[in-house]
Amino acid sequence: MNPFRSKAELALYDTDRNGIVSEHEFMLLMMFRLELVSRSEIAQIQSKFREIDKDKDGCICMDDITGALTQSYGDDCDE
Repeated sequence: MNPFRSKAELALYDTDRNGIVSEHEFMLLMMFRLELVSRSEIAQIQSKFREIDKDKDGCICMDDITGALTQSYGDDCDE
């Protein structure tokens, strides 16, 4: 099964516009197609990721997690 009906549709799922659909982009496409998740739910997840990713490098490291825990629980969080 080819999940793309046209080149234009393929471009819609190339969210970073690098000319290819990554595994991440493909998984999002298939979850939408199979109605396992809504765009709203994905937006909420992405928003939470960006909130935790304090240095905005696209990755969540231990410093980001520690900062998020401290923000949520204060100095009582376990490190």
